[in-house]
Amino acid sequence: MNSIIKILFLIILIIPVSRANAQKWIKLDKTHWFHHKSGDFPESGWEESGKKLSLTGGEGGTLISKEEFGDFEWTFNYQIAPGANSGVKYLVSNEFENSGGGWLGLEYQLIDDSGYKGNLKDEQKTASLYDLKPTQNDKPLNPAGEWNKVKIVAKDGQLEHYLNGELVMSIDRNSEDFEKRVKKSKFKKYSGFGQIPQGHLMLQDHGGDITFKNLKIRKL
Repeated sequence: MNSIIKILFLIILIIPVSRANAQKWIKLDKTHWFHHKSGDFPESGWEESGKKLSLTGGEGGTLISKEEFGDFEWTFNYQIAPGANSGVKYLVSNEFENSGGGWLGLEYQLIDDSGYKGNLKDEQKTASLYDLKPTQNDKPLNPAGEWNKVKIVAKDGQLEHYLNGELVMSIDRNSEDFEKRVKKSKFKKYSGFGQIPQGHLMLQDHGGDITFKNLKIRKL
């Protein structure tokens, strides 16, 4: 009887520790990123200062995370310049490189919705799942030049985009709805797009200035 009690006691101790390890936050500073072509962190364009990682002048190039993630919670704040276009991607891979796709993944769009010079579809506006699913119409977006807070959750196929504390887009990437949206999008020629079990993160360089701060992620 004593042996059984000891075993149960050990199980109770081990389970919380395992969960804590699985949910440890990773702070994504410059050491966690590489340039999508050179393989190193760029010497110019991107600059780290304290908890901030900034792109200025559109000369830094796109950054890819060194580590891959499957189920995760990713949070950060961003400040985009008036008229600028950017975005972050997740579940990114270069598996479509031979077919001209390069590094592809699912995108949380970041753009100046009202000041961008160009016509934007709803699926191309801030916090949308780029070119696949728009956000709700009344999303709590602060204007360009001000800070916004982002949270992205990927868990068991379910994708959730949060903006300033509010859930603004969700979809199951294993659903018929997701498949239909891919077939109508610019990604339709890439078989299996959005279906890899895990992938890299991406910070895009679209030529506009943007600053990120408090970039952190935890595996779920």
